[in-house]
Amino acid sequence: AHGMGEITCKNGTKYIGQMYENYWHGKGTFYWSDGRFYQGDFYHSKQHGQGKIISPDGSPCYVGAFRYNRPDGYG
Repeated sequence: AHGMGEITCKNGTKYIGQMYENYWHGKGTFYWSDGRFYQGDFYHSKQHGQGKIISPDGSPCYVGAFRYNRPDGYG
């Protein structure tokens, strides 16, 4: 699939955003079942590029670079 998409998993996580060849790829938002979410860049279904993780109360947990699903740097 190409373009915009939405995927909800059985474990309560969800992705809304750009897709390319069935990967989360481009700009998107990933929601964890505990209420946190990541908003930013994705590359082959990984948090990769610039983004932020927001806590359930709306406060930022980390804002900055990500590399293959991990914060990369000081944020």
